Amino acid sequence: MVLSFTKEDAKRVMMPHDDALVVIVTMANHLLHRILVDNGSSADILYWPVFKQIGIDCSRITPFGSPLVGFAGEQVQPIGIISLPVTAGTTPRQSTVMVDFLVVDRPFAYNAIISWPALNKLKAVTSTYHLKMKFPIEEGVEKVKGDQTAVRKCYITFPKKPLEATPLMVSTVQSRNEGKPKGEPAETLEDVVVAKCKVVKVGSQLFLDIRESLVTFLKANLEVFAWTHKDMLGISPEEILHQLNVDPNVKPVKQKRRKFAPERNIAIAKEVEKLLRARFIEKSTLS
Repeated sequence: MVLSFTKEDAKRVMMPHDDALVVIVTMANHLLHRILVDNGSSADILYWPVFKQIGIDCSRITPFGSPLVGFAGEQVQPIGIISLPVTAGTTPRQSTVMVDFLVVDRPFAYNAIISWPALNKLKAVTSTYHLKMKFPIEEGVEKVKGDQTAVRKCYITFPKKPLEATPLMVSTVQSRNEGKPKGEPAETLEDVVVAKCKVVKVGSQLFLDIRESLVTFLKANLEVFAWTHKDMLGISPEEILHQLNVDPNVKPVKQKRRKFAPERNIAIAKEVEKLLRARFIEKSTLS
């Protein structure tokens, strides 16, 4: 089957142009606008605000360990990966494939990015000049036109105000970190009791199934962790040993005593007492 482009394909395209190919596809039974077709990317990406707006169960996301690396070397850690059906074309001339999307929580002008993996599954050929994507179907060849008006709106909106340009589908969706001042953590930590007098902190925005798995794992492996100083006794120097690189022939010098606020002095005294009882430290014999 021949997939080609002619002058007819360039009709109704505003020329001259350097616009990206932005299309409309159906994803997980939702019609999504502003889908960037990127032949130069190896990752299919779905942005977090759109994922939340579609209403897909978060438990379907699988953790993904490797970060995404951009052209300038910047790294972005995806929330995870999820497989979703993507349908290109219109009924009955359609093609549906399963695409593995990396879910990313970053502000972006588009709702998703379709790259090599998805294009290969569709057996699609693109032309940025004609702003079209063509792919084979049982009845012949189907084409998807690029939305030139939408992409030019993205050019105007996103570069000037990237943090305010939320992806649009039916209504706007706020990112999890939107509106937080710089310097604050991305999420708060919550105390979780895994045993008597044993408390750990976990992220408040962890998916429920991941949170439950993490807590279950911690409870099943309590003996692995050192909960107090006493739990660390008996470690062989062959495993870990800290030494000060000082000259033994030089007389030690006692530092000047530092003053702290009363509440800090109480906290310091408690910690020092713990270390003394555990025999981690001993009182100096220097006068």
